[in-house]
Amino acid sequence: MVLQLGTGEAGRAMKCAELACKDVKAIDINMGCPLKFSISSGAGAALLKKPDTIRDILTTLRRNLPSEVGVTCKIRLLDSVKETIELAQAIEKTGVSAFAVHGRYVHQRPRDPAHWDAIKQVVESVSCPVIANGDVFVYEDFERIRESTGAAAAMAARGAMWNQSIFSKDGLIPPRENLMKLMTKCLEWDHSVKNTKYLAR
Repeated sequence: MVLQLGTGEAGRAMKCAELACKDVKAIDINMGCPLKFSISSGAGAALLKKPDTIRDILTTLRRNLPSEVGVTCKIRLLDSVKETIELAQAIEKTGVSAFAVHGRYVHQRPRDPAHWDAIKQVVESVSCPVIANGDVFVYEDFERIRESTGAAAAMAARGAMWNQSIFSKDGLIPPRENLMKLMTKCLEWDHSVKNTKYLAR
């Protein structure tokens, strides 16, 4: 399991990571969230304009966490691909295990197509593993984005939230059937449907 943190400060990130590091495989810092609540707190995409803070957070985690706990982060595209590459190279120097690139600029929203071509340029500029993200909705998209970008791995967000069967080689389960499976599991586990976002098969 990977724990993703939203933070704008190295000390706070370290305190959270220390609490969780025995129970997770990696600590991931979200540097890509474009939502107001995240940016106004100095976290998420607000960090993209603060390379010194990014370096401080990631190096603090890497130096202080056990070596078996990975340190990763997720970024978005900056104002230009050149700036994104420069940030990616700086992130790589912090000693992260990998980092994810969401293929949209901060001002773009989900309705805008992801820029897999820009992710590819980032992948080609670094030697550490890059995880490609953006417009992954069906099982076949995982391989498509990896082939198109050269990324080491792929990540899904909305596609997985809409239909968790995105991870099945057998194809998507119809939404109604998928919802019924989720509700059945919630009843079995005595867990509120409202508080359940994800379901692992």
